[in-house]
Amino acid sequence: MMTREQVDVMFRQALLRQIAKIDAVVAAEKSDPSFDVEQSIREDMRWHWTWRWLAARGCAAEVDDKAASTMRSAGLSEEDIFEIAFRLEVLRRRKMVPTPSGKLEILLAAAGADPTEVNIAVAQQSYFRAMSQASAISARVQREGPIADEAAAEAIVRAVAFDASPQTVPKAAPVQMVSNAAVLEPPPRWTTDDIVALGEKLIAQKARDENWDDKLQRQNRQTYALFARFVSEETPATGFAGLKQEHIAAFTDFLSNEIYRYYGKSEKDGDLSIAQLRRQGKDKQKEAMVKRASNEKAAPPVSTRGTRRHSQERDRLIGLEGTTLNRHLTGLSQLLAYARNRGVPIVRDIDVSELRAQIGKKKKRKRDQRLKLPLNASVKVFRYAPFVGCEAWDRPYKPGPFTYHRALYFAPMILEYTGCRLEEAAGLAVEDVILDPIPQLHFRDNEFRRIKNPSSDRLVPIHDELIRLGFLEYVARIKELGYRCIFPDLCSPSPRTSMGARLYKEFRRLLTWACEEHELSTDHDLHSIRHGFDTRLKEAGVPEEYRQDLMGHEGKSETSARYADALSAKRALDTLNKLPILTAHLQPRPIQLLPWIEARQEPPFARRRRPRVRVGA
Repeated sequence: MMTREQVDVMFRQALLRQIAKIDAVVAAEKSDPSFDVEQSIREDMRWHWTWRWLAARGCAAEVDDKAASTMRSAGLSEEDIFEIAFRLEVLRRRKMVPTPSGKLEILLAAAGADPTEVNIAVAQQSYFRAMSQASAISARVQREGPIADEAAAEAIVRAVAFDASPQTVPKAAPVQMVSNAAVLEPPPRWTTDDIVALGEKLIAQKARDENWDDKLQRQNRQTYALFARFVSEETPATGFAGLKQEHIAAFTDFLSNEIYRYYGKSEKDGDLSIAQLRRQGKDKQKEAMVKRASNEKAAPPVSTRGTRRHSQERDRLIGLEGTTLNRHLTGLSQLLAYARNRGVPIVRDIDVSELRAQIGKKKKRKRDQRLKLPLNASVKVFRYAPFVGCEAWDRPYKPGPFTYHRALYFAPMILEYTGCRLEEAAGLAVEDVILDPIPQLHFRDNEFRRIKNPSSDRLVPIHDELIRLGFLEYVARIKELGYRCIFPDLCSPSPRTSMGARLYKEFRRLLTWACEEHELSTDHDLHSIRHGFDTRLKEAGVPEEYRQDLMGHEGKSETSARYADALSAKRALDTLNKLPILTAHLQPRPIQLLPWIEARQEPPFARRRRPRVRVGA
């Protein structure tokens, strides 16, 4: 058991060092022209109350109704209370609460006490009280100025050393720090961890308000984590504190000129440092150039002329496209505004909008900006192995005797015969197949994905070709096995991989082959199928309003958007029957599912995570 004098020594050491640390931080902040003394005082008082509740309630302290009422009575605002609760979470997440035993052992050594379990508990209590009082003293010094009488200052320090009540807010005093003493860390202000944590709160709010769908939540979560990493590794700023316009500009330059163009497609990207991400971009670019040179040397001229003509932009693998860059900056701008509105001290002259990519007006008409997949290329796609017969379920691109009914077989037909978006087809649920009055697909929000906008919620008849080739029997079999999604082979155990991304990866190869064979640009993507669908219906004389209904587009005029009736099921089916048949050469075969789907096994592409080992276990 420690004596009262030992507790006094331990508390004084923690208090004096923390006061000196806070003074140094405040002095650095005062050098900034935008320094706001009232905001600085407010920050100190928030930290005072944060540590105060830890001293009063222990490491698991939370802001409950009683604590919130106490703080309101003391004059704190709702925003202050929110921030204090938030900081309690941050301290625990950063493993600063409980205080690392090494720091507490330093205090005990200074007091001449052994690091027993009881003494560690006493040191923890003293540390929390010292941190709380140091923040309160800093606030009073900034508000009232230093106390000139050092004797009076010493009396204050001695008084708070034995005052266990969290109600005391001592008068401040300048205190000299013992020069040869061990230095403890300052209380965390706003750090890179807080960028991520506050980003999570913004994402949660946007999700509750239904302003951000799952995809946008995932994208912005990725943006905030990457920005926090960049700030930590590439700038002198410690999170929000010290953040300046040049830091945002440097981050923008990194996104524009250095990062791998397809960053985020792999789960491993989130574990890479900024330096490693730079190397990744350079390595991917080098690999692509070597591969392109090898392909052009080996392939016949007919398969490279069209590719070479349109591949320059596609081969650039360093730097994000302008639209992707702007999406990242939009998410970052929203986070900065959210943080400012909650009292986070961010320099006011930071302006993200000035850094956005200036995407010039296209010379082509809007309807020509997107590539449309020609009919001959669409027909060619359905003559490859996955449709006419493949070697095995895990070798779908090699010709053979087997036909497997899977996403790679039916989803491209859905894209061609409904004009839907990639994610709409990939994320269909079993309940989205409607059989009455005629077989239809209901494109709507479901547990696997959300649709783009309200006008995208629509019913589209299932084309006769899909029915002829066994789609309804396939859906019935999938439902019988207990699956809720139509294409379980696209479901990844990782929430970071969308079903549409996996379908794109599987189908893209066929599309590229078809384009190269017809000397077309390999910049055609799966969205080109959607535009080809619209073009073919237009050429068949289908009115624009009908095409908009089928594709889930909002009417261009207010009249068509508000008052035009949705296409009736029969009229919609008649419209779809005007499409050219791309799959007439295919013969219906008995439903044959992928073996692991039939057996309800884990996907073969699932990567098992290594179990986390607890430090010290």
